[in-house]
Amino acid sequence: MQGPFVAADNCRGAYLGTRHLIDWGHRRIGILAGFQRLSSMRERLAGFRQALQDNGIPLPEHWVVTSPLDITAAREAMHRLLTLPDPPSAVFINNNVLTLGGLLALRERGVRCPGDISVVCFDDHPWAAVAEPPLTVVRQPSQQLGQVAAEMLLDMIDGSRHPNHAVSLECELIVRQSCSAPPNSSSNAGRPERR
Repeated sequence: MQGPFVAADNCRGAYLGTRHLIDWGHRRIGILAGFQRLSSMRERLAGFRQALQDNGIPLPEHWVVTSPLDITAAREAMHRLLTLPDPPSAVFINNNVLTLGGLLALRERGVRCPGDISVVCFDDHPWAAVAEPPLTVVRQPSQQLGQVAAEMLLDMIDGSRHPNHAVSLECELIVRQSCSAPPNSSSNAGRPERR
């Protein structure tokens, strides 16, 4: 039986991040999908797939790379994507730990972001804004999540909330500088404005 919970809308958040890459003109988009036994990782992968499907973009399964949620595994996962015969021009990364490993792999291989590959990450930590380049991210409403969870708990204690109540909170796309048009594209005209 499902109990009360509050969570970010992981599926919609990943959809927004993936759609941003599509809006830049990317049609070859991979994902560092993380550990798929976690519901948040599965929901983000579902949102990623849905954005591609809604825009008629195929997804070769070898562009979906799963891994444990640690920096070393994420680094190896990004290396796998980059060394494919047909590597993607953009990558959506499912959380901060995966992002750190992915960025390490880019640096080790001399791959420029966004010149060679565009990146959008799920989660926003202070270091994302000062990374080189500053990262475009899907931000979870962390403070609101805590506030709503506390309110739900207090409501349950005083008996005013149904025990199966669920709340899903919107995520926000924070556009920075880790995305550009795909390499060798003819023009940036009509692409999202870089901030």
